[in-house]
Amino acid sequence: NANNFESAIFYLEKIEDKSLLLNAYHNGAIYYMNNGNFQKAKYYAEKSGNKEIVKTVTHTECVKEYNELLKKVSGVKTLDDAKRHKYVYQKMLDLAGKMGDSKLEASARETLEKI
Repeated sequence: NANNFESAIFYLEKIEDKSLLLNAYHNGAIYYMNNGNFQKAKYYAEKSGNKEIVKTVTHTECVKEYNELLKKVSGVKTLDDAKRHKYVYQKMLDLAGKMGDSKLEASARETLEKI
């Protein structure tokens, strides 16, 4: 439960146990990421000092957002439809770049070139 987690962090900060606190921050980042609260997940990931968990949270958020955008364009059948969703394809291109997925990036770029 999030309230229990927040209480645990509060008390760990008071007793100044750096190792336990960093571990709690790491666990908090994972907890909030798995529950879709990326703002808090990023906060705790950054507090943990673990660059890999920061990268994982950012990547997971990008994947979630990309998939939501993909749903928006799943019904696009014509060039006119695609033109109306150009901003979606541009955002998909940006997210693919952030994720480091060259195939998704190439696909979005190809679609944008056609419209």
